[in-house]
Amino acid sequence: PYVTALLDGIFSSKRPNIDSFLSMIHATPAFILTSIWFFAWLPSYASARVSDLSWGNRESSSEETDARMAIRRAKTGWFITYLLVCSNLFLSISFIVLIHTFEGALDVALLLAMGMSICFYLVAAVDMILRQIKRVIRTIKLLLPSNRNDEIKA
Repeated sequence: PYVTALLDGIFSSKRPNIDSFLSMIHATPAFILTSIWFFAWLPSYASARVSDLSWGNRESSSEETDARMAIRRAKTGWFITYLLVCSNLFLSISFIVLIHTFEGALDVALLLAMGMSICFYLVAAVDMILRQIKRVIRTIKLLLPSNRNDEIKA
């Protein structure tokens, strides 16, 4: 990012301008201090709170059902938390062993991690696009005259 900001200031303006580069340098200490919160604490907190997803807008038939649902959510939350912690621990140990065993394994591990990250982002992007397409189709169907007449008759 620093090189991009420097090149942007040099080549994208009429006169060489390094204001964006200086802004990034100025923001670096704040980024370093808050990155711990964003990359470590916040995901840990969110995964630990998975069991406490009470929406509060659904009526239940009895208190016994509420208690069973709360217990099931707590067990599910603990399972997901343990699964996340154990999978991260396994992957970390595997990468450390791989890096120390084979020369050049760090490059492979980093490329693998980048590839997985790219795949996750692509899947999320495709999902968002499909959701928007469905929303547009639903809106178009509602705006069609045939559907309006059916709604008026009903």
